[in-house]
Amino acid sequence: MITVAAGGIRDIQKAYEEFARGIEEQQQTASLQFFQQANEDRARSLGVQESQLVEMAEGLLRVAETHESRRQDEFQKALTYLPDCYTRELDVAWAQVSNEANEALRREAEKNALSWEDRTRELEQQQALK
Repeated sequence: MITVAAGGIRDIQKAYEEFARGIEEQQQTASLQFFQQANEDRARSLGVQESQLVEMAEGLLRVAETHESRRQDEFQKALTYLPDCYTRELDVAWAQVSNEANEALRREAEKNALSWEDRTRELEQQQALK
């Protein structure tokens, strides 16, 4: 009977160990499934975040390209405007110099005309006295 009891205890002990191992395996399996699910959820979340970040980066790139294009347009307008402005300033300066030169020439011509008239009168007076 002691042998049977010892054998029975061993059987019970083995059954308990198998039962405990089964529970541990179930817990490990549940833990693995939990972590796998958590990793899958995290990967999905990161995938969504990554695609959102990619969309944001692409949007920022489009904005930067638009801004650069607008800046280039403004630069080209300025390049076109500057020579036009320079040409207008030259035209104004040329007109002013021409006006001043014409005015000086007119005054000189008037002075010469008066001088010639005076000289002509003197010659006429001398002619009349002879």
